[in-house]
Amino acid sequence: GNVTLMGQSAGAKSVLSLFCMESAKPLFHRGVAMSVYGLDEMPLDKALLKGQALIRDMGVPDAEATPERMRQLSAESFWQQAPEHSLAPVAVCGDTVLPQSILSTFKARQQARVPLILGSTSDDVSVMTAMGRDPMEILQALRDNNVPIGLLYPGVSPDEELARQVCRDIVFTLIPRQVADLHNQVSDAWRFYFEYTAAELRPEYPDGVPHGSDVPYFLDTVARCPPTQDVLTDEDRAYSRQVSNWMLQFARTGAPASATEWPRHQQGEDRTLRMQQPPKVEHNFMQLRLNAFLLASAIINSSDSRAGGKSGARGNVRHTGATPQKTGRPEGTT
Repeated sequence: GNVTLMGQSAGAKSVLSLFCMESAKPLFHRGVAMSVYGLDEMPLDKALLKGQALIRDMGVPDAEATPERMRQLSAESFWQQAPEHSLAPVAVCGDTVLPQSILSTFKARQQARVPLILGSTSDDVSVMTAMGRDPMEILQALRDNNVPIGLLYPGVSPDEELARQVCRDIVFTLIPRQVADLHNQVSDAWRFYFEYTAAELRPEYPDGVPHGSDVPYFLDTVARCPPTQDVLTDEDRAYSRQVSNWMLQFARTGAPASATEWPRHQQGEDRTLRMQQPPKVEHNFMQLRLNAFLLASAIINSSDSRAGGKSGARGNVRHTGATPQKTGRPEGTT
């Protein structure tokens, strides 16, 4: 058989979760994880508490919380429940299906040993409000831990724009690099950073490619998907076909392109394909800031654990306010 898993956002989390499941490993041979994000899996004990709270809020006493009773509840009633009862947007770990978190499994070299492509878009942070995360809180947490943000993002202002770029990189750009470093120890890995926008849409997206907008290019469906379907140029169609051909080549052979066109990622010699026009292989893409964030995330996670999980960088806090004019955007600087 020859099965390639492919998923975006929560689907990318699902791809990596399957890489970590013993029962799933014999069932696939490649993986593509697009815009996977750096939110940890939920421990089983916490998920059980959330489930119990959900059932009680829906008016079902503990003594009656049987599968049969739950099946009597309407699907609509679940959508009306408070967001704090949701497990989204992460999987549950700590049971027989997914015993450890994704990163713990990759660090232990227990993942599926098959080729893997990982990457993100230049404006994946556009989805952060829906995730209940506040970029300003993440920026403040990094400053509280003495991370030299000004050195990593020289000239970027005001703070709202700085927070947008920082949040994009620490939540989305970092994880493909971290997972690729780990996967490179057991199999082949490739990285990408998607930056291509249809020519007529570029003025509408000054911050880059929004979360999910790369999917039609990977599937070569730009001619059938809004908003690209009505504005396509020959250049856009050709680029979509090129990206799709990389995926087809990967599914057929286990490598998306030649070693010169899209080289493998190697820890210590990171090589990322920047999917722009024309495509460009960049060595050590955003290396300085991503290295700093790897260190900072360890510090924040440690302090978060000591504080009982109340760190602002991980809390469900929403930041509201007008978006100011943006200046100085070194989006792809290293």
